[in-house]
Amino acid sequence: MEDIFCSRRLSDKRPFGAVETGVPVQFTIHLPLDYSFSTVTLCIYDGISYLEHIVMSYLKTENEQIFYRVTYTPEVAGVYFYYFSVQHENRTTFIKRSTGGFGVFSQDAPDFQLTVANRNSKTPDFIKGGLCYQIFPDRFCNGNHENDPADVVPWRNQGSVTNEECFGGDFDGIISKLDYLKNLGINGIYLTPINESPSNHKYDTTDYTKIDPRFGDEETFRTLVKEAHKRGIRVMLDGVFNHCGYYFKPWQDVLAKGPDSEYYDWFMINTWPLDFEHGAAKNKQFY
Repeated sequence: MEDIFCSRRLSDKRPFGAVETGVPVQFTIHLPLDYSFSTVTLCIYDGISYLEHIVMSYLKTENEQIFYRVTYTPEVAGVYFYYFSVQHENRTTFIKRSTGGFGVFSQDAPDFQLTVANRNSKTPDFIKGGLCYQIFPDRFCNGNHENDPADVVPWRNQGSVTNEECFGGDFDGIISKLDYLKNLGINGIYLTPINESPSNHKYDTTDYTKIDPRFGDEETFRTLVKEAHKRGIRVMLDGVFNHCGYYFKPWQDVLAKGPDSEYYDWFMINTWPLDFEHGAAKNKQFY
């Protein structure tokens, strides 16, 4: 694979990782000498529409490569996506994301992602210098077998585990381990999604107003928060409101009614009827 760009390398993208609004982001790509006299463009969009097409400037020629650079300053917080378009000898190719953040010439590979945070947002004081423990509830501790799913598997300390297996971890299990967590020195628990969902990970939410009964009920959750607070531990939830599960009722309404659904504009739908064969979100068809 040719080394043309890496989103995790400061010489290619600066600053590293997420940025704040108003902070310039510098992109540098380096192409083989065969791409002399090319027009290289940075293409940025927000998942719905394109925001910028910025032609990159020639920087230098070094080590048998041609370097192009451009700076983009995001002014609005959100999740952006980008790729590079290279027009050379009457044809256009694209540089998109491969393993490890490296760029690859591809039409179908996923795009790079840039997360932009609001510069004026205030970080809660308790988290500054704090230590959070992330919990995937199903895999942490099974404290109440009465709410186990029908396909629960025995807890085990060795052997392979599949993504689909359910171990029955729940709120009662977390409550039973609060003293253990406190002794680790943490002051925060970060829970992966707890809303109603058919999966063990709950990122495919079906109802954002309900707690999944596999984990417990609202009263048990209140007890978890109360007992955590007694120990100086805050509880944070992973709210996945930018995507949903297939069985989320508004999405089912869209599938049934198409553009006539009142929820049609809740989703990013580029074409109708939907292309289910190539409709993964990474291909920007819908989600």
